Amino acid sequence: MRLACDGMDVVIADLHADRLDAVAREVRALGRHVLPLVVDVTDAADRERLFARTLETFGRLDALVNNAGIQRIAPPLDVTEEHWDVVMGVNAKATHVCCQLALRHMVTARCGRIVNVASIAGKMASTVHHPIYNASGVARPLAKWASGRERGIGGDHHGHPGIFLDR
Repeated sequence: MRLACDGMDVVIADLHADRLDAVAREVRALGRHVLPLVVDVTDAADRERLFARTLETFGRLDALVNNAGIQRIAPPLDVTEEHWDVVMGVNAKATHVCCQLALRHMVTARCGRIVNVASIAGKMASTVHHPIYNASGVARPLAKWASGRERGIGGDHHGHPGIFLDR
């Protein structure tokens, strides 16, 4: 909502259509354009479709906010590979790949911003029952740094479309 309040048109993505509908109504009430999309950020085709539809609808991409994240609570010895893969797939891999997809357009446009939302768990372990969540929290700032720090992406993005990911 903050981006729409600041005058940006937005794309909102979520696994749940009912959440999208409620947020889309709020964005429209602000007089902004919104493209709501049901997206599973762990699915490569869904991620590609998200960026393709954004560019098709708005003609540009000025900002990406990676906000999708999950956690599963388990003591370290009870964490399975499936558990690890699910949490890291959303919190780390999807964040990194979405940064890559956004940067393809931002580098060409020489303009854009990426915000990766993460908890403090990436800097300090929250509890013993969140080992994967803590590890995945480290990946978010690293994904942004590795993807865009050296690219010189900058510029004014006010009033232009951005993508907001939520899971």
